[in-house]
Amino acid sequence: MIYDFNQETNFFKDKIFDYCIVGSGLAGSIISNNLILKNPKYKILLVEFGGRSFDHKIISTVFQKNKYINKSFVSGLGGSTNTWAGTLSIPNLEELKDLNITKETLDKYQAKVKKELNIHSPLSYKSNPIFKKNKNPLRAKNLLLTESYDLLINSYVQSIFSDKKKIKYLKIKSNNFKNSSKLFSKNFILCNNSYSIIQLLLNSINSKDLKINNINIGKNISNHPIINLGYFVNHNKYDLADYTINNDKNLYKGYRFFKKNKSHISFYRVDKMNLNIFIFYIKQLLKKILFLIKFKKDFKYLKIPFIFKNFFSIKYLIFMFIEIDNSVKYQTNLSNVKNQYGNYFLKLNFNYNFLKDFDFEYIYKKLKLDFNIEDINKSKNLLSFDTSHHMGGLLMGPKCSNSVIDFNFKYHNADNLYIISNGIFPNHGSINPSYLLILLCFIFVDKIFKKDEKTPKNI
Repeated sequence: MIYDFNQETNFFKDKIFDYCIVGSGLAGSIISNNLILKNPKYKILLVEFGGRSFDHKIISTVFQKNKYINKSFVSGLGGSTNTWAGTLSIPNLEELKDLNITKETLDKYQAKVKKELNIHSPLSYKSNPIFKKNKNPLRAKNLLLTESYDLLINSYVQSIFSDKKKIKYLKIKSNNFKNSSKLFSKNFILCNNSYSIIQLLLNSINSKDLKINNINIGKNISNHPIINLGYFVNHNKYDLADYTINNDKNLYKGYRFFKKNKSHISFYRVDKMNLNIFIFYIKQLLKKILFLIKFKKDFKYLKIPFIFKNFFSIKYLIFMFIEIDNSVKYQTNLSNVKNQYGNYFLKLNFNYNFLKDFDFEYIYKKLKLDFNIEDINKSKNLLSFDTSHHMGGLLMGPKCSNSVIDFNFKYHNADNLYIISNGIFPNHGSINPSYLLILLCFIFVDKIFKKDEKTPKNI
């Protein structure tokens, strides 16, 4: 059943749930479904910040200056899968080591996900990233079994209350600011956006509501911006289909220049007047105007090459997807300004100064040599924008001295708090982490369901 916290406040009064899950996106929907299928008697509450329809405004609760950053902060039933859910990158074997998962285990769950969700990607041994395009995008809101468990919309989780070992309840507020309440549960699972989870944990610790501290929250964040290197006219000397994002094939590849750097190049084909690219340019122009008016200092590295005179002759745009490994110098912590719900905004210690370290002339030469491209119209000003794959800040590891959760997805030193989010990934092994996240959700439910074991065995 779906309840609206803006209107209904009594349905969960005096209730103690078995599982309270925050976030109705990919992780939240899959975990809720799998738990209720394991045991139909479970009392499950899924808490969603947004309403029935999706909205981009959730970012205004997390970062003070950027009310609208990108599609990754969509709120509403289904979360960010409302706006993408079309492309999944194939996991690389390297990242399995950091997550303490064996290939045999992953093979088992790949077969399970293929059977239940009709999604499958092989593991990759290659240096070039490979991407799989879904003909039918996976929308999490279509997965929700709302007749089997309760779902509370328009609910902002303000704080986590605990004693020294166990989470007691969550304090929530309605989006219309009229209602507030406490949610009691035996177990709590945070599945919302990684930055939102970081903000919730840091605010709860700062207010001393959460008495189980962890110094690694918000540390080692990473990002995945895009650089627009320019464009060239189709020369028909090299088959670019395998490396083109919007080709007709089910798979396409990214092209890597450096062995140690995971950044890669992909092409975007534009046939004469293309409505999609026209809309893309208009959006970027509007963003640029907004940046110049309000955020000029913070976005000094964001430049938009807007060239109408060559619009009708563009054939291929060249995009470089830069994968920034998480680092101790990249972190997020609380600002000194509160949002409308009384929590402090986050501030990022993260910038794009690294662009100065790239030898772009070398990249242009390699493009001409490897793809026989004669004339590249270079971007006068490099464009960089966020691709939504925010990772890190909630790293997984064996000890609380260097991580936030253990290999069972449990928050260190807390008996009943779990985190499943992009924030747990130690690196950008999967450019788009959705497929691997789906596998981890299935693994998590099987682990937590083994009630006869006090501590589930590591995989």
